[in-house]
Amino acid sequence: MRVVDIEGYEGLYQITDTGVVISVARKTTSGVSMKRTEKVLKLHHKGYHFVRLSKNGIISSHFVHRLVARAFIPNPHNYPQINHLQGNKQDNRAEMLEWCNQSMNMKHAVHVLGNKPFGGKGTAGVKGKDNPQ
Repeated sequence: MRVVDIEGYEGLYQITDTGVVISVARKTTSGVSMKRTEKVLKLHHKGYHFVRLSKNGIISSHFVHRLVARAFIPNPHNYPQINHLQGNKQDNRAEMLEWCNQSMNMKHAVHVLGNKPFGGKGTAGVKGKDNPQ
Protein backbone atom coordinates (compact mmCIF):
# COMPACT_ATOMS: atom_id res chain seq x y z
CA MET A 1 0.00 0.00 0.00
CA ARG A 2 1.35 3.40 -0.97
CA VAL A 3 0.71 6.47 1.19
CA VAL A 4 1.28 10.11 0.19
CA ASP A 5 0.37 13.54 1.51
CA ILE A 6 -2.79 15.04 0.02
CA GLU A 7 -1.85 17.96 -2.19
CA GLY A 8 -2.69 21.20 -0.42
CA TYR A 9 -2.93 19.40 2.93
CA GLU A 10 0.72 18.33 3.36
CA GLY A 11 1.50 17.43 6.97
CA LEU A 12 -2.23 17.29 7.77
CA TYR A 13 -3.77 14.47 5.74
CA GLN A 14 -2.59 11.54 3.66
CA ILE A 15 -4.25 9.24 1.13
CA THR A 16 -3.48 5.60 0.35
CA ASP A 17 -3.72 3.98 -3.07
CA THR A 18 -6.64 1.96 -1.65
CA GLY A 19 -8.69 5.07 -0.82
CA VAL A 20 -8.06 5.38 2.91
CA VAL A 21 -7.75 8.98 4.11
CA ILE A 22 -5.52 9.49 7.15
CA SER A 23 -5.38 12.44 9.52
CA VAL A 24 -1.68 12.83 10.38
CA ALA A 25 -0.55 12.97 14.02
CA ARG A 26 0.32 16.58 14.85
CA LYS A 27 0.00 19.39 17.35
CA THR A 28 -2.66 21.97 16.65
CA THR A 29 -1.92 25.68 16.75
CA SER A 30 -3.38 25.71 20.26
CA GLY A 31 -0.85 23.03 21.31
CA VAL A 32 -3.31 20.13 21.48
CA SER A 33 -1.82 16.82 20.34
CA MET A 34 -3.82 14.93 17.70
CA LYS A 35 -3.32 11.21 17.11
CA ARG A 36 -2.99 9.70 13.66
CA THR A 37 -6.43 8.42 12.67
CA GLU A 38 -8.25 7.21 9.60
CA LYS A 39 -10.95 9.59 8.42
CA VAL A 40 -14.51 8.32 8.34
CA LEU A 41 -15.70 8.17 4.75
CA LYS A 42 -19.15 9.58 4.17
CA LEU A 43 -21.44 8.59 1.34
CA HIS A 44 -22.52 11.34 -1.07
CA HIS A 45 -26.12 11.33 -2.22
CA LYS A 46 -24.97 10.05 -5.63
CA GLY A 47 -23.09 7.11 -4.13
CA TYR A 48 -19.51 8.43 -4.02
CA HIS A 49 -17.38 8.43 -0.86
CA PHE A 50 -16.21 11.82 0.36
CA VAL A 51 -14.34 13.26 3.32
CA ARG A 52 -14.24 16.65 4.98
CA LEU A 53 -10.74 18.06 5.43
CA SER A 54 -9.81 21.08 7.53
CA LYS A 55 -6.98 23.56 7.04
CA ASN A 56 -6.58 26.91 8.75
CA GLY A 57 -10.11 26.67 10.12
CA ILE A 58 -11.64 26.11 6.67
CA ILE A 59 -13.48 22.82 6.13
CA SER A 60 -13.98 21.48 2.61
CA SER A 61 -15.41 18.27 1.14
CA HIS A 62 -13.44 16.09 -1.26
CA PHE A 63 -14.45 13.01 -3.23
CA VAL A 64 -12.12 10.16 -2.30
CA HIS A 65 -11.79 8.87 -5.88
CA ARG A 66 -10.49 12.29 -6.96
CA LEU A 67 -7.94 12.37 -4.12
CA VAL A 68 -6.70 8.89 -5.10
CA ALA A 69 -6.51 9.74 -8.81
CA ARG A 70 -4.63 13.00 -8.24
CA ALA A 71 -2.12 11.24 -6.00
CA PHE A 72 -1.52 7.97 -7.87
CA ILE A 73 -2.75 8.08 -11.48
CA PRO A 74 -0.86 10.06 -14.13
CA ASN A 75 -3.07 12.35 -16.22
CA PRO A 76 -0.93 13.30 -19.26
CA HIS A 77 -3.97 14.35 -21.33
CA ASN A 78 -5.35 16.52 -18.51
CA TYR A 79 -8.71 14.72 -18.54
CA PRO A 80 -11.24 16.26 -16.14
CA GLN A 81 -13.19 13.16 -15.03
CA ILE A 82 -12.42 9.90 -13.27
CA ASN A 83 -13.98 6.65 -14.38
CA HIS A 84 -14.65 3.76 -11.98
CA LEU A 85 -13.61 0.88 -14.23
CA GLN A 86 -16.04 -1.65 -12.77
CA GLY A 87 -18.82 0.88 -12.14
CA ASN A 88 -18.54 0.53 -8.35
CA LYS A 89 -18.53 4.07 -6.95
CA GLN A 90 -17.32 2.84 -3.57
CA ASP A 91 -14.21 1.08 -4.96
CA ASN A 92 -11.60 3.83 -4.78
CA ARG A 93 -8.49 1.70 -5.32
CA ALA A 94 -6.10 3.33 -7.79
CA GLU A 95 -6.13 0.28 -10.06
CA MET A 96 -9.93 0.57 -10.38
CA LEU A 97 -9.84 4.21 -11.55
CA GLU A 98 -8.80 6.01 -14.72
CA TRP A 99 -8.79 9.59 -15.94
CA CYS A 100 -11.19 10.26 -18.82
CA ASN A 101 -13.32 12.88 -20.51
CA GLN A 102 -17.13 13.02 -20.57
CA SER A 103 -17.40 11.12 -23.86
CA MET A 104 -15.09 8.32 -22.71
CA ASN A 105 -16.98 8.03 -19.41
CA MET A 106 -20.37 7.74 -21.12
CA LYS A 107 -19.11 5.22 -23.71
CA HIS A 108 -17.66 3.09 -20.92
CA ALA A 109 -20.99 3.17 -19.06
CA VAL A 110 -22.85 1.90 -22.14
CA HIS A 111 -20.38 -0.44 -23.83
CA VAL A 112 -18.51 -1.92 -20.87
CA LEU A 113 -20.93 -1.71 -17.96
CA GLY A 114 -24.04 -2.38 -20.04
CA ASN A 115 -25.95 0.72 -18.96
CA LYS A 116 -28.67 1.88 -21.29
CA PRO A 117 -28.21 5.21 -23.06
CA PHE A 118 -30.89 7.78 -22.49
CA GLY A 119 -31.37 11.44 -23.25
CA GLY A 120 -30.73 13.06 -26.56
CA LYS A 121 -27.82 13.54 -28.92
CA GLY A 122 -25.82 10.49 -27.91
CA THR A 123 -25.71 11.10 -24.20
CA ALA A 124 -25.67 8.13 -21.88
CA GLY A 125 -26.75 8.11 -18.28
CA VAL A 126 -25.83 6.00 -15.34
CA LYS A 127 -29.16 4.19 -15.37
CA GLY A 128 -28.72 0.50 -15.99
CA LYS A 129 -28.42 -2.96 -14.50
CA ASP A 130 -25.74 -1.90 -12.00
CA ASN A 131 -27.44 1.32 -10.95
CA PRO A 132 -31.22 1.24 -11.42
CA GLN A 133 -32.98 4.53 -10.81
